[in-house]
Amino acid sequence: MRVWAYCAIAVAIAALAGAYPAAQHGMRGTYFRSDNWTGESVTRVDPRPSDVAVALALGPGQPDKLSVSWIASLAVDRDDTYQVRVVTTARCRLTIDKLLAVEPGVGGVPTVALKPGVYTLAIQCSTGDGRLRLGVFFDTANVDPRPLSSAIVFPAAITLGGFRRLAAIERVQHLLLVFAAGGALLLAIDWAFARGRFGWLLLVASAAATAAVHYDWPWWLRGPSMQEWQWGYEPGPFERPFFWAVAFGAAVLALMGLAATSWARRAPRRAALVLAGAGAIAGLGFQLALLDTSPGGWRQSLVMGAWSNIGYLRSAALVDEMPIGAIVRDYPAIMPRLAFKATTHPPGGTLMFRALMGAARRIGLRGIEANPVFGPPTTASAAPVTSVALAGALAWAASASLTVLPIALAAWTLSRDPLHAALVGLLWLFLPSAAVMSPSLDQLQTLLVAWAFALLLFAQAAPRYPRLWAGVAGAIAAVALFFSFGAAPMLATALLMAGVRLDSPAGRARYLVTAPAFIAGALLTSLVPVVVFGFPAIATLTRGLEAHRVFTVTRSYALWFRYNLLDYAVWIGATTLVAFAATLLNRASSIPWRLAIVVLLGVLVSNLSGTARGEVGRLWMPFMPLMFVAAWTRAALKTPRDAIVAGAAMLVFSVAISLHWKLWFFVLE
Repeated sequence: MRVWAYCAIAVAIAALAGAYPAAQHGMRGTYFRSDNWTGESVTRVDPRPSDVAVALALGPGQPDKLSVSWIASLAVDRDDTYQVRVVTTARCRLTIDKLLAVEPGVGGVPTVALKPGVYTLAIQCSTGDGRLRLGVFFDTANVDPRPLSSAIVFPAAITLGGFRRLAAIERVQHLLLVFAAGGALLLAIDWAFARGRFGWLLLVASAAATAAVHYDWPWWLRGPSMQEWQWGYEPGPFERPFFWAVAFGAAVLALMGLAATSWARRAPRRAALVLAGAGAIAGLGFQLALLDTSPGGWRQSLVMGAWSNIGYLRSAALVDEMPIGAIVRDYPAIMPRLAFKATTHPPGGTLMFRALMGAARRIGLRGIEANPVFGPPTTASAAPVTSVALAGALAWAASASLTVLPIALAAWTLSRDPLHAALVGLLWLFLPSAAVMSPSLDQLQTLLVAWAFALLLFAQAAPRYPRLWAGVAGAIAAVALFFSFGAAPMLATALLMAGVRLDSPAGRARYLVTAPAFIAGALLTSLVPVVVFGFPAIATLTRGLEAHRVFTVTRSYALWFRYNLLDYAVWIGATTLVAFAATLLNRASSIPWRLAIVVLLGVLVSNLSGTARGEVGRLWMPFMPLMFVAAWTRAALKTPRDAIVAGAAMLVFSVAISLHWKLWFFVLE
């Protein structure tokens, strides 16, 4: 075991060294909201000139008239003749020092003889229809040209010697990544031999799922069709560094390894709290690092996610001048005028951003106005409000990481093993849906449902105050419903799962006390906005269900009845599905088996209802903590090494899906 641990540390070090960005590649672009390179501008570094870069800098909703100027150091390592092509519908001009000037539409293939050295590459484009439709190709002459590679362009000055040293370093880094991948695979195979059939099933299923995402086969894993709904696919190469995803992922795996140390065994409860708390921080870092692999980087991805024209920040801007009480009291009448997501949901999400805007004003931030929210977040007037968008999106992302705590509590309630509970919680941080579907209100919903479930489960075995714990769980459930009526099936499933000990007299007696307390807590908390503000809960529910029905009827029930379960399986991950299947097949462990049966029935009934038709990998995220706790029993996680291998498999899958699937498509809308 010690040799295995040392080898795992060596693999982690190799992966970190291989993934570290030795230099920044790309072109420095300056973007203007005019077609003559004047006026307000935005500057950013892009891997290569493209319409995606324009949308990130000026969008979403970039103006019709725009212009861009890119500049970079072009490093050439070989004396040769090179061809340069610019394909676009806009007005563009490319120059390489004073040696070559290229404009699209000119006959022939422009070529230039270049000696080893560093040249200034400049590209200027302007358009009047909001699109460049731009492709830049650079290669040696007499071959089919490839797109300009970001490996040979730099936003800052570089020497030829510096470029050659950098190229040598990057070749070594590539070898280190190959070594790390091979070493990790050998360690996983060694573990599978020790774990037997369960280990091999987990390893093969995880590898097959990752390969399917990487090679995009079968393509319908991303969605049934482009006409109905489907994620985009990016084959690579990937321009954004993924070092921090590896670093924070390795930190979480290291925390799992600490559970095997004498320090953890001496004081397991204290160690479990430390591991879970540190894991929540590292898990948030892992989420943000995955977001940073998208073209816009982590910060812009968070802002864009909250800035969506169908999201809650826009709804908050629409009611910015209304008092909070009036919003709550008149919400059913207001709903049709709000952004799309708010038309199907209760006021929780809208009020959250309304409160953030109010808090920003109270602490003295200037420029917190509603009007900029209806334009792109990249203008100067929108800059102050982007802090509100960022705060809200970070709150959602942090919710997914903090879910480690209620999951650990639920696992501890079942196993009474603090270190096992901490391992289950740490594994959650790599769950694809929670880690990759960020930022989204569903992450907050998942945290609330997980706490309601964990406290209700804890109430079944609590030595004191079971009614209080169950009542608090009910109050949290009511808060979840105030954000989304869609939490109801998950909360009902959690209530049923809490009755897994009904076969014993003591279990029945406790459940007959805690279940009413849970319902009472939920009802009393739900009445607070009704009594204080006159919130018309029933009218809001009716209006939201009607808006939801109008949307869902446009999609095929039969198609999504078949596809939903596949989508859910992809986003909960093959690794967890293998553990869940093992629980279902092991009736000897009666409590986990019953939990698994109940949550499986909850998912199947939700699918049968037809209320969700698409994106259930996100919409059903609150089901996942319930299934997760049932899956990762002590039989599945016998040692910290089991958690490390399972976590590494989940980490690789989450990184693969984050890199290959275009979850950031909204920036182009």
